[in-house]
Amino acid sequence: MRRLALVVGLVLVVLAPVGYALFHREGPRPPVPLPEGVPRAPSYDSAPAVVARLDARGIPCKELPRDSRGQRLGQLVACEATVDGREVGLDIYVAARRGFDRDRDLGTMVANSRARPYFHTLVVAGNWKVRVHRARFASDIAEALGGVVLRPFGTPHRELPPA
Repeated sequence: MRRLALVVGLVLVVLAPVGYALFHREGPRPPVPLPEGVPRAPSYDSAPAVVARLDARGIPCKELPRDSRGQRLGQLVACEATVDGREVGLDIYVAARRGFDRDRDLGTMVANSRARPYFHTLVVAGNWKVRVHRARFASDIAEALGGVVLRPFGTPHRELPPA
């Protein structure tokens, strides 16, 4: 009888966490607002409009081919920009105007991009964000587009020597 009680007890100890994981569901996370200093303007109509603005401000940006399926929430363009003679990869996202909510859509996306495991450096304003692959050029991109630089969460920012 003691052996049966021990076996039943062990089985319950093993199955309890599994049962909890199966039946305990958390609801969707609440939206994360954009940080205080992120300006509401400028807003752009499309990702190519952001590329055109960079070109107009002296930062040529060559669009790269990218799979655009699943972009119903906005437009995404990858480009290779030239800043001070150096190549800089950019991922430009512009939120769709219809049904756009700054906190729900852009704020949460920005927070996720800056956190683990990504730790991206972003330039953000209005209805758009730009991931800057080489963080030391983020301030140049922000100045050209009228946005602010948001550094990754939890990592000290340090300028790297020129490549």
